[in-house]
Amino acid sequence: MEMAIATSVSVEARLAKIAQMPADIDAAIIRIEHLVRSAWTCLGADGATLVPRAFHGSTPLVPPSGLHAADLETFLGVLSHALPHRHPEEIRVASFAVLCGLAELVHEELGAARVQALITALEATDA
Repeated sequence: MEMAIATSVSVEARLAKIAQMPADIDAAIIRIEHLVRSAWTCLGADGATLVPRAFHGSTPLVPPSGLHAADLETFLGVLSHALPHRHPEEIRVASFAVLCGLAELVHEELGAARVQALITALEATDA
């Protein structure tokens, strides 16, 4: 996905930085939940379809039944049940795959400007 968006830093490098996870499983779960909340909020109504689709297309981290969550809280509930059984490194790798998949979906369906807005919102999650 060699997609650069009006910056000198590639989208992939920015997403890799965002996808870094703490070594503690509880902290990693909290972090990914914050990233999902941020992405869903940034994308608005589109988040209800794009975020679960990004998980479905990128990782088996979430059971297929949870990928049809109609709202953010339901989807976060699915994550909170699925993630404790994973290793923090698995969550980190999966988060990078999901973020890349989400950026691709957003680019295809909503355009490059929305990808930039999404990445900016995700980077603000770190602040």
